[in-house]
Amino acid sequence: MNIGLTSEYFSPFAPGGAEWSTLFLAQRLAKAHRVVVITPNYGAAPHEEKDGVVIERFAFPFKLGHGQRLVPYRYLSNLLFYAYSALQIVRQVKKHRLDILHAHNKQILVGTVVAAKATGVPVVVSLRDYMVLCRYGMCLNAFDTHPDGCDLASYRQCVCDYLALYMPDIGAWRRTLVYVGAGYHRVDTTLKRAVLGRADAAVTTSRKMRCIYVSRGLDPLRTLAIHNPMPEADVLSPPSAGHHSGFHILYAGKLSWGKGPHLLVEALPAIRRAVAPEPLRVTLAGQGPLRAHMKERVDTLGLADLVSFVGQLPYHVLQRLYVQADVVVVPSVWQEPFGRVALEALMCGTPVVVSSRGGLGEIVQDGTTGFIVEPKPKPIADAVVRVLQSSTLRLQVRDALPSLRRRFGSDVVRLHVELYSRLLSGRPLDLAAPGE
Repeated sequence: MNIGLTSEYFSPFAPGGAEWSTLFLAQRLAKAHRVVVITPNYGAAPHEEKDGVVIERFAFPFKLGHGQRLVPYRYLSNLLFYAYSALQIVRQVKKHRLDILHAHNKQILVGTVVAAKATGVPVVVSLRDYMVLCRYGMCLNAFDTHPDGCDLASYRQCVCDYLALYMPDIGAWRRTLVYVGAGYHRVDTTLKRAVLGRADAAVTTSRKMRCIYVSRGLDPLRTLAIHNPMPEADVLSPPSAGHHSGFHILYAGKLSWGKGPHLLVEALPAIRRAVAPEPLRVTLAGQGPLRAHMKERVDTLGLADLVSFVGQLPYHVLQRLYVQADVVVVPSVWQEPFGRVALEALMCGTPVVVSSRGGLGEIVQDGTTGFIVEPKPKPIADAVVRVLQSSTLRLQVRDALPSLRRRFGSDVVRLHVELYSRLLSGRPLDLAAPGE
């Protein structure tokens, strides 16, 4: 099978988990199929073959250095890019005689679906966040699904809530620009949803995410939940058995209200009291609009000697931190689409404490590989203390590694291949979601 994967970012330009997931899927699929990745060129070789994956990068005027950086959002979210990317994808479909196309991010969605319809090949779209529904999505901090009736008044309230949480100090001129941009984003997401409806299948990264999209009109018969893949089992190593003094808590992710790192900070005084006199240290890896507020709270609570803000780290550095940590905390307030950080930590043999929001509960076995709690300081503190004081939980995570490697490795590839095969043969898409 000749499979074309499209994404607006791809290694070495990988700003987040979506790009790593695309890379890992491409590498696994390439063991048995021809895989071609089609992506804009931000400053690498226009044609490359690596780990069995062919990478075709089409010309793009904006260049990036390697690492976790983004081009301005407006460069990719516009009709010109949609049309241009469609033409480039059509060229690659014909060049490589691709049998199927699979879009792996939101900005490449329109161009990929248009190219598929122009060339007559089936097309799959992976949904990795909720930005095809709404640019802001503040309602997902409060509701279990995206609410019905997202009219203009509700949308305006969503933008107001976003500004209050993420941009509280901007002036009137910038606030006006945000509202103007919100009008454009409303039109853009409407276009993307319409194009998404023309795809042959949509893939969400969790069952919870599938429920949210189906609640907003996506066809349930053509919408499947398939988890994100992890790299080959030998890429991540379990922690060594060597003893170390004190406890290490890790948070990795954006420092934003939706991700909930402020809840972990509020939980730290109770955690420190519970584990005393053992030394405690906390690493917060990430950047975001909540950083200044969190540093102020850390100082106010007298935690400056415990907490380190280390910024956004490269992927391989973060993997080492997972191994060194005693527990990784993912305290998301919003409906987390998947929760890649929790899975990465488990694959390194480290127990996790996650919130009950979104797809996180589909990764963690409550009481076996970690704990699932309400996103509030006290439940988070209680669960973290249980992990730190447990003599068996890390061993239980190690025992679960074979199952995790299957569920988020070979099973993911099998489900994708079966999906592609069914589309090519015209069979119904009655695949079971992971865990069902």
